[in-house]
Amino acid sequence: MKLPLTLLPLSLLASPALAQTWEIQPLVLVGDVVTGVGSVTQIRDIAINNGQDWRVEVDTNAPSASDLVVLGPAGATLQKGQTLPLPGGATIRRFDSLNLDVHGNTASVISLDGTIGTGDDTGVYRNTALLAQEGSPTTAGAFSPGTPYRILYNVKLADNGDVLVMASVDDPALSSTTDQVLMRLATTPGGALASETALWKEGDLIPGTTAQITSFATGAHRFDVNDSGAAIFFADTTLPSGNDGFILLDGLVLAQEGQPAPVAGRSWQGLGDPETTLNNLGGYAYSGVLDGDFTTNTLIVKSGATFRQEGDPVPGLPAFSLTGFGTGPLDLADTGELLWFGNWDDPDQAIDEGLFVEDLLVVQEGVTLVGGQVIQTLRGDEDQYAISDDGHYVIFEAELADGTSGAFLATRPAGVAVIPGCFAEEGSLTVVSGLPTQGTTMQLRYSNPSPTTGVRKLGLSGVSWAGPTGCGVFVPGIGELLIGILPQDLLLLPAGVHTGADAVLPLPISSDPAFLGITLYLQGVYLFPSDPLDQVDLTNAVAITISA
Repeated sequence: MKLPLTLLPLSLLASPALAQTWEIQPLVLVGDVVTGVGSVTQIRDIAINNGQDWRVEVDTNAPSASDLVVLGPAGATLQKGQTLPLPGGATIRRFDSLNLDVHGNTASVISLDGTIGTGDDTGVYRNTALLAQEGSPTTAGAFSPGTPYRILYNVKLADNGDVLVMASVDDPALSSTTDQVLMRLATTPGGALASETALWKEGDLIPGTTAQITSFATGAHRFDVNDSGAAIFFADTTLPSGNDGFILLDGLVLAQEGQPAPVAGRSWQGLGDPETTLNNLGGYAYSGVLDGDFTTNTLIVKSGATFRQEGDPVPGLPAFSLTGFGTGPLDLADTGELLWFGNWDDPDQAIDEGLFVEDLLVVQEGVTLVGGQVIQTLRGDEDQYAISDDGHYVIFEAELADGTSGAFLATRPAGVAVIPGCFAEEGSLTVVSGLPTQGTTMQLRYSNPSPTTGVRKLGLSGVSWAGPTGCGVFVPGIGELLIGILPQDLLLLPAGVHTGADAVLPLPISSDPAFLGITLYLQGVYLFPSDPLDQVDLTNAVAITISA
């Protein structure tokens, strides 16, 4: 799906050529004072969205009845001991599975005090609205009336308000003690529960196979959901061991244990503990273990193809090879860029780990600086890093050389990259001064050797038509299209009259916060209506990423 220019802030369409040093700043540090609560002692969970809105769950030195807090830019949003509207008399005991949508809503599994007992003391909440409670019946039509929830493992929150819950229920019509289910909780615009739907459950048959689901991987990053309602997950089945594990995207089998992987001559040996991620445009990624050579047996797959394999050269550090990917999540932005953690074989173990966005090493242990202090320890475990859907922000947990530890924010910097294309252009477009920083003005040089009088225009698009090789779409008689020209993607701005000489013209960069972090693709257009042999000339393209 392509977005109109007016909606570009929802989709950062960035180019790997824009690799620069990201700007890093602390968000929440151990020792920070939470007003009215106490001082932060530990970071427990983190989340980030497109609007530089974030949530960080922390432990504090407050009394144990009130020491856990979820923080955001405005301060505390939830706190242990806080009374919840439902169930009556319930208070917060603990938070798990913290999620944040683009609108600033959260979803999590909350453990409760003040309920009847251990059979009803957890609930799925969107903000503070109860959607499902342990011990309470589900209304999903796949189960007998009165079937209660037994375990609420983890949740995922979509921007459309859907909450995907990995849970177990106890259907009295089934002989098993509990039955695991992947349940979608749809909500009203006001955030209340609208419906419950069992997407997949124990006993379901995987399409195109004889395999029946016996269980799911229940960890926080073993399943995911997007705004269109698609779900990615791992399921174990009734097939013989060695062939029984599947990764599925809805009903599509992405991978099966014992079957070929996207690496020649290798099959999937183990998929039971995968990291999975799904973006809002249908892109996906997952990890698994291959058979054969154990030094190259960990693989990350992105949208059906090998992305990174243990033993591959380290992006940007080709003298070293990847030795692992930590135990943290994979997180795929709507730009198609994957956030991942890597370890490699540098003999200096103080600098052998990092966080990558695609090929770009954003944070490197022992190298990256924050306020003059080097990041000494980068946390590569569950719930310790994430990327915003638009790819503009990365939030991560780390410790600095001076002992300072906490949650940090990495922001994609302003950048300019030239996209030359693969065909000879009749003219050029270059940035001669300034960076695309909000509230400033860049200067663009337009050049064309033709002595013919013509009209200049500047094409701005949210889409690049330059493929992986850098080539665009060549149209005879016009030139190479390097930027998207569909009506919803393209804006043409007047750029004066060409009379045979170069021109340097200003391009103001909007101060509107909605444009922060987006990437625009620019291409010069020359129109010569009086020249029947050469009526249109196109320049190279330039990609600009806007920063504050």
